[in-house]
Amino acid sequence: MEKFFFKQFSVEQSGAAMKVGTDGVLLGAWVGLSDDTNRVLDIGTGTGLLALMVAQRSPQAQIVAVEIEPQAAEQARANVTSSPWAERIEVVCEDVKKYVSEQKFDLIISNPPYFVDSLHSPDAERNLARHSDTLSLGALCSVAERLLSESGRLAVVLPSDNERSIRMAAVGVGLHPTLLCRVRTSSAKQPKRILIEFSRKSVGEVQTELVMSHKGEPTAEYVELIRDFYLKF
Repeated sequence: MEKFFFKQFSVEQSGAAMKVGTDGVLLGAWVGLSDDTNRVLDIGTGTGLLALMVAQRSPQAQIVAVEIEPQAAEQARANVTSSPWAERIEVVCEDVKKYVSEQKFDLIISNPPYFVDSLHSPDAERNLARHSDTLSLGALCSVAERLLSESGRLAVVLPSDNERSIRMAAVGVGLHPTLLCRVRTSSAKQPKRILIEFSRKSVGEVQTELVMSHKGEPTAEYVELIRDFYLKF
């Protein structure tokens, strides 16, 4: 499917190495947004999915979506332009490690590349999207520390196996975990993904769990989380 339709926007993804997936949707629906979340940075925006989800949920947010791969950035721009929130989302084609902003961000979100030391695809664009060679978790946290406001937050989605790595990388630059949600695709399986949020202040950590399905049916909590986006709910 080259175009993915949500309730309030659609995502053309024919030119994207990484298509719309559950990880991004979970993060976009889960991350906390409040009235003082005015500036948001989406690192590695791909199709623009996370930026669009934040724009839908937060009417006042101004969003910068950074993407290193030119074809993906162009597709993200097209998706933003065709959305109801084009005036609030700026797509920047740049290596985020070199990105400079005069204003800090209240929230940084990312569905980052996470395959480390695994076989590379012959598709260079897919490698950029999936492998951490160009943006390690350490580099991601360093960028966040540099660009976050004093009260700003970093929120990411990762495989559960990467929990220790992201914690160490974040603490290493002075960011502390505040929220963690372990995601199980079904009640019969162990957690496969984590949604985790960091801030500069060490205020303790709240841990929760999300089970997406039970006996083949979506759980009520999962439906409640994503009902504003997926057409089938």
